[in-house]
Amino acid sequence: MISSWLDPYRDGKSVVHRADPRVKLVVVLALLIIISLTPAAFWLAYVAYLGTLMLLIALARLKPVDVIKRSALALPFALMAVAGVLAVREGYPLVTVPLLRWQIIITDVGLYRFLTVLARAWLSLLLVATLIMTTHFTELVVAMRGIGIPRVLTAIIGLMYRYIYVLIDEA
Repeated sequence: MISSWLDPYRDGKSVVHRADPRVKLVVVLALLIIISLTPAAFWLAYVAYLGTLMLLIALARLKPVDVIKRSALALPFALMAVAGVLAVREGYPLVTVPLLRWQIIITDVGLYRFLTVLARAWLSLLLVATLIMTTHFTELVVAMRGIGIPRVLTAIIGLMYRYIYVLIDEA
C-alpha cells in the first residue's frame, strides 16, 4: 500500500505507547473538555496546557516537529470555521477590510475571540495528534468499545478507516 503516510502511528517503547488505549482515550477526552471549557481570559492556562502537551510529547519520545506538522494538517479547517468570529460587531474597530460590495470590520473583541478559539483548536489538535501517533487505530476503536461507545458507531469508524485505504489504492 503506497498510502503509508495516512497512518500517523509512530512505533515506540515509551510510557505513553505502553499505556492502556482506554486510559489514553479517556484522558484525551477529559483534556479536550477542559481545554474547551477554559475561560477566554485565562491565557496562562493555555500556556500551561501547551507545556503539559510538550511534556507528554517528550514522554512519548515523539519529535515535536512531527506532532506539529500532523496537527497543522487540520489547522486550515479550524481557521475557516472560526474566521467568522473576526467580524463580531461589538468592541473597538481595528481594521476595515473591503470584500466585494461589503466592508468587514474587525474589532478588538472579535480578534480576541478569534485568537482564543484558535488557541483551543490548536491545543486540541496537538493532543489528538499525540494520541494517534502513539496508539494504533485498531486499538483506538477497541478502546472506544471498551468505554461504552455504541458498537454500531465503532463499526462505522472502523469501516471508514479501512475504506480510506481502499479508495486511495483504487485512485
